[in-house]
Amino acid sequence: MWKIDLGSVILENVNLNKLFLFYLLLPCFIFSEDLKIADDFQDGDLISAETFNQIFDTIEKINRTIVTEDLIGTWSCDAMTTRQTAGWADKNLYYLLEDAQVNFALGLEGTTGINVLSTSSPSPFKRQNSSFSGQFSVLNNKLFTKNNGENESRIWSINFISESRFELTFLETSAQSFPANYSSFITCDSTVAVPASPTSPSASNDKGAITLSWTDSSNNEDGFKIYRKISSDSEYTLLATQSTVGYVDTSAENGIDYNYYIVSYNSNGESAKSKIMLISSDSVSPFITLVNPASGSSLSQLNNFKDQGTSETITLTFSELSTFFSKNRLGFWPISLFVNDVQIDPSNAWAPFATVADPIHNSISFGMILNGYGDYKIIVHKDGIVDKGGNQMSEDLTINYNVSQN
Repeated sequence: MWKIDLGSVILENVNLNKLFLFYLLLPCFIFSEDLKIADDFQDGDLISAETFNQIFDTIEKINRTIVTEDLIGTWSCDAMTTRQTAGWADKNLYYLLEDAQVNFALGLEGTTGINVLSTSSPSPFKRQNSSFSGQFSVLNNKLFTKNNGENESRIWSINFISESRFELTFLETSAQSFPANYSSFITCDSTVAVPASPTSPSASNDKGAITLSWTDSSNNEDGFKIYRKISSDSEYTLLATQSTVGYVDTSAENGIDYNYYIVSYNSNGESAKSKIMLISSDSVSPFITLVNPASGSSLSQLNNFKDQGTSETITLTFSELSTFFSKNRLGFWPISLFVNDVQIDPSNAWAPFATVADPIHNSISFGMILNGYGDYKIIVHKDGIVDKGGNQMSEDLTINYNVSQN
């Protein structure tokens, strides 16, 4: 196995020729929502070779010359026209026919092979309150259709925008045929397509149980499959199959690094993989191992007015890499200060105070503003110390000092 770091997005087992093609065709698929065949990648994401190849296969298909075999099969199509048509829904500025069935097949006329086209009723091709049947041909990314009983064929441009979707735009501009008799625009989706990949997958740890979440990005899936492997293994195994979004892995062992991905599935198969999630199972809560100055220490303040409001640096050392922040105390660190049993306003207690979540670290230092003489009590709240596995400190920590005149 080998990897390429593409702007801090890690690609596993990719072909260099395809990597070059990726750069050449990048603008072709990042500016259209319909070309979203994988999740949005962020710095540090791990992309499987299968997902990467899925992207390339789709790019290659939508950029090459379309052939007859690309259309063979059954499609569900939506058509639009600006003319009122029986059986079509009035959408104010246009009329819409949804979920019409279109069949492209290979047939025979005597002993001669022909391409056969048929539709449900009403037809998405010709504006008639009946089905459409006839022949078709493909040439230079154009579709030619001829309805049985007509002497002339019609021409459409074909645009494949994904492996399972194409668009047809009616090209004829003669007054006789456009737009009176035929629809203007058709979008077709394969009826045997696999669902779209789940997006925005995430993994979080809670006392050793790993919670997975994702966004359902398809409307034709039967459910989801969750795959998992230990980071040192080469193969994933199926962990669960379910119909709902979200999964809690209670079988994860403490201290083990796991990789997960999710797929949607239906009777036609599985979607491309979601982004891979990497997380360590962790059930151990962090705690503060060292306070400096130590709790119980005596501190001093000069006996003059100039020293009022200066600060003493307090350093907390954690048992493991942790973040020091509380979303429930917006704008302030998760600590409270009492002087002679009177709570000090946070803006007068710490210098400076946190306004955003801190990065993960081994220790943190902050300035405690000296607000007179007497007994100082610091409470470090447990919800503000969280390790990289998502475990928070199990109980509050109280630190005591005595501040006297110097």
